[in-house]
Amino acid sequence: MLVKYGGLNNKYLFILIVLLSCSCNFELTNHLRELNKINSQISINNWKILTNEKDKRELRYLLRKYEGDTTYYLKFRKVFHDSIFNPGKDYYVVTDFTKEYVSDSVIHFIHQSSDTNYYYKAPISNPDSLVFIVGKYYYLCRNGKLSAPQMKYYYENEDSLKKVRGNELSEIP
Repeated sequence: MLVKYGGLNNKYLFILIVLLSCSCNFELTNHLRELNKINSQISINNWKILTNEKDKRELRYLLRKYEGDTTYYLKFRKVFHDSIFNPGKDYYVVTDFTKEYVSDSVIHFIHQSSDTNYYYKAPISNPDSLVFIVGKYYYLCRNGKLSAPQMKYYYENEDSLKKVRGNELSEIP
């Protein structure tokens, strides 16, 4: 038995839902193709949309993907062309691209936007015990773990502090 909805029956409603779903996946695939040109580590397939928002100036996505024992998160924006705020053409900004995986009872976490911003490891038995390979100061700043004077010092010296490697670092003045 078919139930009628404003002149549409279930069959047409189902087809409409399928078509709308396909167009969203097609649009996301096109965005991912463009992002792959910016960063070849960003693959095109198997992403799940966690959030997406759109306003007059930009489109924002947060995606997640599982690949074996690795979890990826991708946050990006597509900024739209307009004649006042953004003359030229539309462009993409990768806000966050993170990779988490487990190896030898250690969690590895790599965060990057255009370059590796921080990379740390933590034992599964004590995930709060972070051992930084690079980007400890950036991580501390980004996660609100610096005092106001330390934040000021960080931003004044950000270019050099972002590149500091290692875990045993002196405290920011």
